[in-house]
Amino acid sequence: MKPLTLSLALILTLSLVACNRGASIKVKNSLSKTTIENLYWGDAYVGGALKPGEETEFFRVKAGEETLPNSNQIRFTVLNQGMQEFSTEQTYDLEKTQELFIELSDTTLIYEI
Repeated sequence: MKPLTLSLALILTLSLVACNRGASIKVKNSLSKTTIENLYWGDAYVGGALKPGEETEFFRVKAGEETLPNSNQIRFTVLNQGMQEFSTEQTYDLEKTQELFIELSDTTLIYEI
């Protein structure tokens, strides 16, 4: 009886761990001489102020923020003689259990919103 109980407990634990794995996003700022703030992937907040060379922790996309899988642009603000909001031209795909790393660099195509 004990091996069966142990097996069931192990299966239940693995199921719970698998269900709790969600999608997450990490963003690195490689834009020269530019601090970026208020980073969003679609409606999901993924980070605060990043100086050049800094990166966010992995931010988990919460239920209700975005339906997964999905594809969105990265939006962010730059404080440069006033607040300017920008968005990447490229969209970034995110699957249900994926860890997505995005690097914003001087070659990333962005436009002002």
